[in-house]
Amino acid sequence: MNNLKDGLTKLGQTIYYARNVQINLPGALFVPNSLLNQFRREAADMLDAARLASYQRGSRKPVADPAPVYPQTHLSFLANVYNQKAREFYHRYGVQLIDAAYEAHEEKGEVPVMITKHCLRFAFNLCPKQAKGNIKSWKATPMQLVNGDEVLTLKFDCRPC
Repeated sequence: MNNLKDGLTKLGQTIYYARNVQINLPGALFVPNSLLNQFRREAADMLDAARLASYQRGSRKPVADPAPVYPQTHLSFLANVYNQKAREFYHRYGVQLIDAAYEAHEEKGEVPVMITKHCLRFAFNLCPKQAKGNIKSWKATPMQLVNGDEVLTLKFDCRPC
């Protein structure tokens, strides 16, 4: 009987756990391990089928009619629309003109690559407004980001600060 119980509780690579196994057989029976393994696999398959049959998929919210409108009708390359799925998404919500992302190499000349609210000059104590009282003839030198052969010159708009 212990051999039967041990064989049925080995659920190994399944999501199931045999919490309680009771065997009610009249007398001791010999069941080959191959047959026991087959019973266990079939039981796990039946449990899988029962789970799938009773699964209720959650309902989705209905599609808004009319669809919401995107606040802009023109997106610059800064919106980073690079693939067709993104383009279709913005068209669906009312955007009429979409410039290609910077990675598409359609923008020529100097263009802003990144706009950040965090000021690098301030972080490195190079802010001209901080240095006004300290250094009389202080002038900020251009900062550059270097990545391999590519050199990006940083430009700062300090007036609104």
